[in-house]
Amino acid sequence: GGGGGGGGTAPRASLETLARSLLDGTALCAARGKGTDSGELAAGGGGKKGKKSGIGANKRAGKGTGNEAVGSCGERAAPFELARWDAHPEVALVRFASMGAQRDALARASTFLEDAARAGTVVERLDVGRMGGAALYSGHNMRASEFCAFLDAAAVAAGGLTSAEEALRGALLAEGLLRASRHAPSGVEAAGKKCALLAIAAGAERSEVREALLHEAMHGLWYVCDGFRSLCECYYADRLDVTQRQTWLDFLGGLNYDVSNEELVANEFQAYMLTETVMWQRGGGGKGKGVGKGGSKASGDSSNDILLAMQDAFNAYARDNEIIPSPVPSVGGTRVVFEINAR
Repeated sequence: GGGGGGGGTAPRASLETLARSLLDGTALCAARGKGTDSGELAAGGGGKKGKKSGIGANKRAGKGTGNEAVGSCGERAAPFELARWDAHPEVALVRFASMGAQRDALARASTFLEDAARAGTVVERLDVGRMGGAALYSGHNMRASEFCAFLDAAAVAAGGLTSAEEALRGALLAEGLLRASRHAPSGVEAAGKKCALLAIAAGAERSEVREALLHEAMHGLWYVCDGFRSLCECYYADRLDVTQRQTWLDFLGGLNYDVSNEELVANEFQAYMLTETVMWQRGGGGKGKGVGKGGSKASGDSSNDILLAMQDAFNAYARDNEIIPSPVPSVGGTRVVFEINAR
């Protein structure tokens, strides 16, 4: 059982098409009209409320109710649109119209999967200020099977699923990334082991959108490319000394990740190391991961210097061993760190 998730009607879209849509504030179908992608977009309904930054995960708070239109393609835009990543069609690209729409659909799932204090817990629907953490993320990533694990837990919890969560479940089911299951509490299961979703919300700062999307794309590779994931896991397990490993765990813990989740720790390692260009910037400065998620580390800070050395070593390894499947993800001119350094 490998990929799965075939069928469906959503188009293939490039990372740059999604970025252009986010930057222009237009629906994906309008952004695609400016490029070369083709096909019809799967739009999500729902959105009725009754729910990472450094440049890497770009988890920054935004405004909006979750129900705004994002452009016109002949009809009012839905709270989210669904496409498939052209390079890896097992991966759904979900473009949310606003931070609010994304919070409604995915903040509880992300909290369930990766929050330091609340992993494995179906949290109540809280406002942004009280929820914090995942409620502020402008991007999310997860396997379809992981999303289903949350759906199953939420389906039997008090209050059940929100309408936005149900709408996303329905769209992924209609597209063939999920399939019906009579045995699952949520009524669905992943259509294949490699099915995954990457989500980005409009409303982030323009300068961060492409970097955020590239970071999420590296997580997408982790989910669908076995060889890439294995090499990254082996590197993390074998190439870091005790000090480096503890420095990385401290960094992630400061961002409220569940550092007891070994796969999450290694997955975030490769994504940050390959895409981060601000949080550990030489000479200091830069931006933090987002509201409530910590800030950059200045040059001269010992942990900053350790993280930079780790990044240099991992990028040299990734470059020299060509561990990233071709084509290496990029979003316009935004590229992985070793390609930037080669210029």
